[in-house]
Amino acid sequence: MNPIDGLRPSNKKQDKIYRSNSRVNFLVDQKKAPIKPMADFEKPKIKKYTFLKIFLIALLIVLVTGAMYLSERLFAPSSGLAGLNKYNPFSRLARLVTSNDKRVAGEFKDRVNVLLLGIGGEGHDGPYLTDTIIVASIKPSTGEVGMISIPRDMIVKLRDGQWYKINQVYSMGKVQEKDQGTEYITQAIEDTLEINIHYHGVVTFQGFMEFIDEIGGITVDVPVAFADPLYPTDVEGKTFSVSFEQGPQIMDGETALIYARSRHGNNFEGSDFARSRRQQLILQGMKDKVFKFSTLLSPQKLTAIFDLLGSSVETNMSIWQAIKIANMVKETDEDKIYRIVLDDMPDSILEPGFTEEGAWILQPKDGNFETLARQFNNIFDTGKIKEEYARVEVLNGTETGGLAYWTASFLEKLGYNIFTYGNAPSQDYQRTVIYDLTDGQKKASLKNLKEELNAYVAKPVPDYLIDRYRSSVSEGDDELLDESPDLIAILGLDHSNWFKLPELEEDIATSTDEVATSTDEVIEE
Repeated sequence: MNPIDGLRPSNKKQDKIYRSNSRVNFLVDQKKAPIKPMADFEKPKIKKYTFLKIFLIALLIVLVTGAMYLSERLFAPSSGLAGLNKYNPFSRLARLVTSNDKRVAGEFKDRVNVLLLGIGGEGHDGPYLTDTIIVASIKPSTGEVGMISIPRDMIVKLRDGQWYKINQVYSMGKVQEKDQGTEYITQAIEDTLEINIHYHGVVTFQGFMEFIDEIGGITVDVPVAFADPLYPTDVEGKTFSVSFEQGPQIMDGETALIYARSRHGNNFEGSDFARSRRQQLILQGMKDKVFKFSTLLSPQKLTAIFDLLGSSVETNMSIWQAIKIANMVKETDEDKIYRIVLDDMPDSILEPGFTEEGAWILQPKDGNFETLARQFNNIFDTGKIKEEYARVEVLNGTETGGLAYWTASFLEKLGYNIFTYGNAPSQDYQRTVIYDLTDGQKKASLKNLKEELNAYVAKPVPDYLIDRYRSSVSEGDDELLDESPDLIAILGLDHSNWFKLPELEEDIATSTDEVATSTDEVIEE
């Protein structure tokens, strides 16, 4: 708010008079004062020094306001003097006047998107290749957080029309276009996920370690024990062995970096996808530690940490913005953090491939990332879906074996409660259809399931679908059993045409009359 916004012109229509002997309530209602003609009023005498004082106060307000505005422009992140902002004499004054009223970008639309990048930095091979790419989305009204880790080998289409591995985009902008790294990768992420990136943070390995050491280490609950005999050293070609036990453990900066970067571990921890999940656990540990001590959210402490990290951190976020965003998620529990896992599994939206040069890549199955963009934009519906806990039955209405099984597995990743899966009474469905047995009581689940399967909702529910779950206590009883689905999705030919299946044995969901109760079970022929 501008300091002079509170000064309003007097309202001539108000029935007020000036009382010179009052210091507080100098505007009072005029009560029963005799009305005099204008000619009877004498023009008050204004002493010269009084006029001069008013003029000087007004001039001072204008000068201070102008200086605050110019200092914000002069020391803005886009200017060459951004690094000297700590010497800006008006920055603290501006924060005191405006920070409580200012909103962070995206807050009015109830969605703040932050891009987090990790790079090796100077002294490492490929210093500007992004080793970590995480997009965090915050819903200020509820404190919910949506998070997606983007694999290094996923390809994205830049505005030059060419496809590139996502981990080289920041480096391209940094080296080829003179420090345009964040602009390049921000644009790529925005186009891929169809969102606006409001803030970004780029941290080097050194800055990552120093930050964790500065806050006294973090606690990470390691879900799976593993050993990595090929962790790289600073000497080219040399490696050493590292290992982690299962369970909670305190990590300093160096240990946390090893845990986040390891990519040759056993026990299914040797993939980039497992590494992405570990990096999200590191972020969770950092969040828990920062909020454990409220002093870490003070402007003085954060400023000291930022100054300590120096060139190890690149961000467009000011101290007050960082504190405000942090307070949005201060009370966020684990059950309010929703994650999208990207991998190359058969039920993923990505599939492996190779470039013309033979490089291994991950590419979207739909060819244009529409599914990924929709899922990330709807990520906050995950909470509603889990809350409704709708029982979903998935039936294969085509002759494509395994379609119901893999679709059910795909939906489970999105938070749906798969009640059963199997085959429909007939395999001649051309279009995917959903039947709602709750009469609209599971709105969020129905809406999102319809979008995910590109289906239509039909009414009424055919008797042959619900006869299996209809109570037979007495003749004519139409009540459904407690153990019955809420939503029935019958997959049609349209779904089988775009939903790619793995080339596995044809022993999954090929029966015409049996139904499995979990995606962990297999239907026998």
